[in-house]
Amino acid sequence: MKAGERTGNKESAYGGPAMLIFVLFLAVFTALSLIPLWIPLLYLIMSLLTFLVYTMDKRAAKKDRWRVPEKRLHTLEFCCGWPGALLAQQIVRHKSQKVSFRRIFWLMTFFNVTLLGTCFTPQGTDITEAISKELKTIVEHIRKS
Repeated sequence: MKAGERTGNKESAYGGPAMLIFVLFLAVFTALSLIPLWIPLLYLIMSLLTFLVYTMDKRAAKKDRWRVPEKRLHTLEFCCGWPGALLAQQIVRHKSQKVSFRRIFWLMTFFNVTLLGTCFTPQGTDITEAISKELKTIVEHIRKS
């Protein structure tokens, strides 16, 4: 381990408020029908999955077993799982001290939230509506089956 690679987690104090603001944003914008319901559901599902993967990786680390590659953890964070990752870092205390990992975590979070923000641009609204339409078609097809 490089000198200074693991340090105290100063930004963890911002994690809780950032998550609360984000969840409130999703709830309000969904209630006002400004974003479709599938977006917060996607965040919920991916966050649960990411939390579980972090937990499994923490157990593997303690038992000196095969580990989940950091690149895979960051991919999950970017794919709407960053809230679950943030919770795992705080609850399970996994990947919460490694500075280089935390920097990439916050970068993935920034990219994900920026991508979500594009839903409010004219092009993003068109894409979001097209995805919503396709999801409704799939759900209707499943119901008929």
